[in-house]
Amino acid sequence: MKQIISADDAAKNGLMRYFTGKPCIRGHVCERWVSSAGCVECKVDDVKKWQQRNREHLAAYKRKVRAENPEKVKSQEARYRAHNREERKEKQRVRQKRYSERMKTVQNVLAGRKRPDQCEICEKSDVKICYDHCHKTGSFRGWLCLRCNSALGLVGDDVKILSKLIDYLKESV
Repeated sequence: MKQIISADDAAKNGLMRYFTGKPCIRGHVCERWVSSAGCVECKVDDVKKWQQRNREHLAAYKRKVRAENPEKVKSQEARYRAHNREERKEKQRVRQKRYSERMKTVQNVLAGRKRPDQCEICEKSDVKICYDHCHKTGSFRGWLCLRCNSALGLVGDDVKILSKLIDYLKESV
């Protein structure tokens, strides 16, 4: 609970706001401005209403300020990013998790079957299983581990290169 203080006492102490504990004419029980005796929440509401009515004017003003003060804007944005870095990282983690879950569901539907617990080529089960698809047609080919899927991708899904790699391995053994 805020400490109750009169407008005169707040002005004497150099404060910008004071708290009466009584509701304003709109029913807000919050601080009031020393300069106008107006309710802080009423002022916030009035500013929001003005901003909604004057969106184009406000957007033009912001563009003008950004154009005139690019270094100041850049430093303010850098301070904001630094201040909110952890919060943004957490939001990104949540978004990424939601996206991953959604993609897994979509991939299961496109594949026509659930993601298995093991790779369909090497049959390892302690690895990440990927949705393998043809990059030319986009059609689903199978569920592969990350290594098998990467190997196919690195040779460009080219059967000739894969055959040459097999021959190379047979000769070297």
